[in-house]
Amino acid sequence: LLNQPSPPDGVFCVTDLIACGFIDAARHEFGLRIPEDIRVIGFDDIDQASWLGYQLTTFAQPLAEMAEAACEMLLAADAEKPASRVFRATLVKRGTTGPAGYSAA
Repeated sequence: LLNQPSPPDGVFCVTDLIACGFIDAARHEFGLRIPEDIRVIGFDDIDQASWLGYQLTTFAQPLAEMAEAACEMLLAADAEKPASRVFRATLVKRGTTGPAGYSAA
């Protein structure tokens, strides 16, 4: 991805751990600056996402709410009507997408 003649402006990684690895590779193997050269967003809001070396913009999931709902659904399981529930992930803005008003040129 980063070897392309025109690398992307940004990437979304399916997990924060992958995003942290991507950031490390982008910086150390390709000499890219985050977010000036490429922006990165992860998903999960793990502890490492807030570390000074990453400051990863990510999405936080309401894990306690999800676990409670899963338990409730299992206890009230109705084999004829499967249950479902939608949860909202919260965007946690940090440095890998730039400061407010930042625009990569």
